[in-house]
Amino acid sequence: MSVFTPICILAEEPLNKEKRRLSSINEAFEELRLVVPTFPYEKRMTKIETLRLAIAYIRMLRSLLYTSLRPVDFITQSLSGGSDDGWYTSGKLKFFCVADN
Repeated sequence: MSVFTPICILAEEPLNKEKRRLSSINEAFEELRLVVPTFPYEKRMTKIETLRLAIAYIRMLRSLLYTSLRPVDFITQSLSGGSDDGWYTSGKLKFFCVADN
């Protein structure tokens, strides 16, 4: 048995731990991409695009809870230019972030 064997094994442990961590993060992003609204023609979103879309979507849902409008009326009003706070997931669709109350 070589004197260096335990050192080599210990050096591989952090690499494997980091690979498992990155794999776990990537799996979580894939799950998040499945639940945020997108269109089939959009390219696969980057991690930052996924996070921004999730934030906008959660804000919109929260605002929807506090409005007296019907959901369809609320979304129609928001998309018709009721606010200029928003961002594009691609060049095709703009999601609006309604101000927090």
